[in-house]
Amino acid sequence: MTLDNLYRNTAVLLLIFSWFLAAGESRLSVEFEHLGVDQGLSHNSGLCIQQDSHGFIWIGTQNGLNRYDGYTFKKYFHEPNDSTSLSDSYINSLFLDSRGDIWVGTNKGGLNRYDRNNDRFQRFQNDPDEPNSIGEGSVTQIAEDANGTIWAAVISSGLFRFNRKNSDFYRIPNISETPGALRGQ
Repeated sequence: MTLDNLYRNTAVLLLIFSWFLAAGESRLSVEFEHLGVDQGLSHNSGLCIQQDSHGFIWIGTQNGLNRYDGYTFKKYFHEPNDSTSLSDSYINSLFLDSRGDIWVGTNKGGLNRYDRNNDRFQRFQNDPDEPNSIGEGSVTQIAEDANGTIWAAVISSGLFRFNRKNSDFYRIPNISETPGALRGQ
């Protein structure tokens, strides 16, 4: 067998092998499982979703926060007489930070941080008498910058930077008059 024939035969074998691989991949199917109130979700309207570092899936709804382990849901709600419950049951946003903490933005109750060790929440709510509290309104977005600083966007109040050391917030002033600047309201 000449070298040209060897190359040609190798190329044909690779082509046939590639065809079998492609044909096999087309038969793969992706299965989805519907998760709703019948399966244990607190509300059928899922507004946000986040997976944590332990593999739990967190689903924020219009009526509660749900932690899913692949089999069952654990539900979290606002409990008026429990300061370690969520500040509101209407969940707008979820965020997993670089420390593995889940942050929960609510419709009317501010921002919450999940305390995994005690299975409860730390609330950060608006206090009109405290200038370093988060603004009043819906927390719609939560993010973290490269320095580990948590940022929260609050409708009608603006953008807030969280100081982890003091557990307080700084409101970013409205600088919308500057071209290309961020509007904080």
